[in-house]
Amino acid sequence: MNIVLNTRHYTVLPVIIRSIKRLAPCIKTKGFEYRQIRRGIRAVLYSQSLKRHIVGYEVFRIKDRKSRIIKGIIIQPAEIFPPDEAFGVWAWTTCTEEKAIRKFRELEADLTTQNPN
Repeated sequence: MNIVLNTRHYTVLPVIIRSIKRLAPCIKTKGFEYRQIRRGIRAVLYSQSLKRHIVGYEVFRIKDRKSRIIKGIIIQPAEIFPPDEAFGVWAWTTCTEEKAIRKFRELEADLTTQNPN
């Protein structure tokens, strides 16, 4: 796209604003189905189901994966579901919804009082 201003030519490059892809409200992985129950500023709570029966709850801090290029393809930044090694560090599993909500509130209280940057 070219624009003429005062008889000079300027090339305008498109500005692309990429937002981070958010976690899906429903995620199926490792044989389980996860449904988002609560989402805060920096924490999220999912129910964990097996064959439509809730077997637990997972609470974790929202973490971002930076954009990257793999084999010439740009992978956009996205929030990530915790890998196994994250549990006990920035992700937790509970057996009851009450305990999960308590942990969720704890994470939100800790994170909202701190500078998120």
